[in-house]
Amino acid sequence: MIMMMMRIWMQRSRLNFSKVVLLPHFAERDHSIMEAEKAKEKEELALQEFNNFQKRIKELESDNLKQKQLNVALQIDLANQEDQNETFKKVINKFFEIRQYSLEAFEDANWDDKCGCLLSDPVEMWSSILMRKLPPLNTLQDALEEELEMVRNSVDNLQNKLRVGLEIENHLKKKVSELEKQKIISHQMFKNRISGLLHYHSQHRLHVVNLLDEGKSHLKSIIDVVEEKIRQLDADREQNLEPPQRDLKLYENECRDVHVSIVGDHNSVAESNIPGLKNNVIDGMGDASEAFAQAMQEKVAALLLLSQQEERHLLESNVNIVLQKKMEELQRNLLQVTSIWFLFPALQYQDFNSMLPFGYSISYPMNLIARKMIDRKLSCIYDYC
Repeated sequence: MIMMMMRIWMQRSRLNFSKVVLLPHFAERDHSIMEAEKAKEKEELALQEFNNFQKRIKELESDNLKQKQLNVALQIDLANQEDQNETFKKVINKFFEIRQYSLEAFEDANWDDKCGCLLSDPVEMWSSILMRKLPPLNTLQDALEEELEMVRNSVDNLQNKLRVGLEIENHLKKKVSELEKQKIISHQMFKNRISGLLHYHSQHRLHVVNLLDEGKSHLKSIIDVVEEKIRQLDADREQNLEPPQRDLKLYENECRDVHVSIVGDHNSVAESNIPGLKNNVIDGMGDASEAFAQAMQEKVAALLLLSQQEERHLLESNVNIVLQKKMEELQRNLLQVTSIWFLFPALQYQDFNSMLPFGYSISYPMNLIARKMIDRKLSCIYDYC
């Protein structure tokens, strides 16, 4: 029980302490919150006033700009008014001089007096002044009639020129229509000729290609014949080279036999007598020189055959080169012939004496000329081969 009382007392003491300590802090917090709200309201009022000031400044700036524009416009109007005033002053001065000259009064006056005099003068006075200054009516009528006659003459001339221009225009229109018709006809004719020319070109191109194929096959057959002859010559050369090789082997065997016989004779003679040895040596040397000469002749013959074979190979290579060159030249000539035919629209029956190097007569057809040129070239190549 005492413990419970102690606990209650301690709680109450804590509550009293917290009230004593925390109440001032809460009051200070509430006061600061109120001051912050007041400051925020003042800030909002200041911002609103600042925005109002900015709007007012913008309005004043726009009013100032409008005022400046009005000032500029007024200055321009003032300058125009001053120019007009100067012009009016000159006009008034001129009329006043005319008045003074007509009245023969040369008095000077200020601008107000001049304006008052001009305004107070009656109309009759100015009409009489103008009548005295203007020329007579007859002279004016004559001048007007002359001008009217000149205008009539100019109108007649212009009408004549217009008539001539219309005639020229009609003539030119007729010419243009005729030229357009001729253009259409010529265009159609050119189209027909070009189509025929293309057809003709395709036919002759096929013909030329066939001729080239025939020439190529013929040249290949010639080359095959030449190669066959070369192979036969090589076989003959190999057959001709085999006997000299056998003779060389026989010569070597004979030389060996001679050498062995000489050595045997030398040993036998050494055992018997010296004069017999000398005779055997002389006989062996004579036989050896004859065999050596024969072997040398066979070697020379073999070298001659080899040189002939090399010359034959060179000749064959030269023949192949010449054949290739002739083929290229033939192709170039054919291309030139086909290109010349393609450039001219009517080459089937024309004069080719200035173009052809072979002396054909005029009015040859194109295919005959090309065929003759090819035959001529091929015959030259075959003759060369």
